Amino acid sequence: MKSVLAAVALALLVLTTHCSSSDSDDDGSADACHPDDADGVIGGTFTLDVTITDTGFSPVVVQVQNSSTVKLTIHNTGTKAHSFVIGCLSVAGCTVCFPAESKVAALDPGGSRTVTFTAPYLEGLYPVSSDVAGDSFAGQFSLN
Repeated sequence: MKSVLAAVALALLVLTTHCSSSDSDDDGSADACHPDDADGVIGGTFTLDVTITDTGFSPVVVQVQNSSTVKLTIHNTGTKAHSFVIGCLSVAGCTVCFPAESKVAALDPGGSRTVTFTAPYLEGLYPVSSDVAGDSFAGQFSLN
């Protein structure tokens, strides 16, 4: 019975110390999901405008600080519908994704939409794409 309890306790310890969605560690130490901040700057407020044409995004790379509040406006100047989807980033066994609020569903030609969200903590280059059938262009969302 003691060995079963010890095994359960060990399993719980492993599960609770694995990467989580929280932006801070209880003991302040870095791990794969919450490494030390590379530039020493966290947060802020950023307003971005991205244009989508039938051939890609402009700008191709957008940049903000990690854990910042982002107000993103997408403008579709193309001749067909396009969307704006920020993918996930996987580093050292930890996968971090932007919140659902960051996705801009398919916009009709001439359409615009603004979304506001908080960027993840994990710094890096997150892939950006349009998930509309036939779109094959890509971009990057850089968190510093």
